[in-house]
Amino acid sequence: QAGVMSAVADRDEAWGERADSLISGLELLRDRLAPFDRARLDFVAALRAGDLLLAYQAALRLVDASPGSVDARREAAISAARVRHFREALRRLEKLDPQRGLMRGFEQDYWAYVAGARHQLGQHEDELVAARRAWQLYPSEPAFQYAVLGALAALGRTRELDSAAAVWLPASRARDHMAFGIAGELMAHGHTEDARRFARYWSQRAE
Repeated sequence: QAGVMSAVADRDEAWGERADSLISGLELLRDRLAPFDRARLDFVAALRAGDLLLAYQAALRLVDASPGSVDARREAAISAARVRHFREALRRLEKLDPQRGLMRGFEQDYWAYVAGARHQLGQHEDELVAARRAWQLYPSEPAFQYAVLGALAALGRTRELDSAAAVWLPASRARDHMAFGIAGELMAHGHTEDARRFARYWSQRAE
């Protein structure tokens, strides 16, 4: 199991080569592996191959093999979100505590996945709560600033949106991209005039 776990943990430039080497070696020992370890092997191999559906199915087997494993439950929740099973992803995430045990180092991603799932389900008030929680934990992270702005745009809360954008966008190297995305979010939720105003204002700032 330690060998498979290291294949997941290493994210540096040599990750791919090491993962492939470990996967190949462990495949030779597949019949000797416990059910949890076989599921973990399949999970890592599927991620390496870019097959999100197979990774999701393997993650479910992880949970079946070890229902009490926080690691398995976390992977199942994330994998559900990756294959757009957003209600399932939320149900699984809500059973995890991001401030305890193995989840503590995962708190940033936890709130990002919650916010993303809420957004996809059109639950924008709850999305805003999750996005703000993530931003409060990591206030300098542009992705979380964007998540807050996107939720405000979806809700049509333009005064709050303008105030937050005035603080965050000028300091962002991705200002134009973020502004375009926020204008699109306003447009997508029927706030057409606000979308045009927002886009016009930030395009003028770029000149």
